[in-house]
Amino acid sequence: MTDTLDIAIVGASSMAGEALLSVLESRKFPVGRLYLLDGEENAGEDVIYIKQEIIVQPIADFDFNQARLVFIADPELEAHCSEGLFGTECVVIHATGESVIDLQQPVVIPGVNHDEVDGAHLWLASPASAFIASVLKPIHDACEIERIDLVSMHAVSGAGKAAQEELGQQTASLLGFREAQTQVFPKQIAFNVIPQVGEVDTQENSVVEQRIENELRQCFGEAIEVSASAIRIPAFYGCAISLHVQVQKPVSYAELYELIETVAQIGKDDTPTPVSHSSGKDEVFVGRLRMQGNSGQQFKLWVVGDDIRLGMATNSVQLAEILVKKSFISYS
Repeated sequence: MTDTLDIAIVGASSMAGEALLSVLESRKFPVGRLYLLDGEENAGEDVIYIKQEIIVQPIADFDFNQARLVFIADPELEAHCSEGLFGTECVVIHATGESVIDLQQPVVIPGVNHDEVDGAHLWLASPASAFIASVLKPIHDACEIERIDLVSMHAVSGAGKAAQEELGQQTASLLGFREAQTQVFPKQIAFNVIPQVGEVDTQENSVVEQRIENELRQCFGEAIEVSASAIRIPAFYGCAISLHVQVQKPVSYAELYELIETVAQIGKDDTPTPVSHSSGKDEVFVGRLRMQGNSGQQFKLWVVGDDIRLGMATNSVQLAEILVKKSFISYS
């Protein structure tokens, strides 16, 4: 037995798959044999991992018994591998991104609720939920959060490579005084804001809004009131969230700052943005912290993070590291 894990990445050609390879290398994760899997259209591509050339295999031909740990980096491919995973001893980490999942499905956020992991299939929370929960956890532990109101602003990266291409093509077309062609999004995204992320239900609540609300209640308790609005912005990467939080126990600005500083990068005179601060980073950044009223029970803040790098890839690898440390998963 060696101190390595044989790993399969489903959706290796996706943005999250590419970021996963980078994070596995940078964190020196003990990778044994590495299997890169994708749909037929991407099979046969060559990928370099630590000076090793690996050919992407079609999911349909792969025997998942060869892997001990499976990362699902592209949620759209999940259905293509469910049959192959059935009956194996693989531990599967689902990097769900903005995808539709069962709203009652327990989700995991490393550093927040990873002590509750159970079962061979583990679903990561959406990137926005993960960023919010990681920043608010120490505040909740100290002050007991009662209500969270938020607006989350999602770059097109959450909708995949085709969405990024559409933003680029629309931008070029409009700057060239040509009509913008729309395929991925319901409306033009270049130089625009779309007031929903994902499909909406009969009450006009979007999938992503429902996920954020449910996932934050999972982290902080069903008694907490959560109201989320999610919008799509014409940025290529990142997620930014404007938060208004109400707590039960009064807290000072200095105490809040100190609590946030334990889990995120925060600056008094620096307003973080997805481009200037979080792009390609493994950290959450916080700015514009301010008190609301004089009670010490309400405050506002601004949170940004890289939805692909941190929200999907790094959180997946961190969860795998926790599973190894807890002996939940053994080396190959």
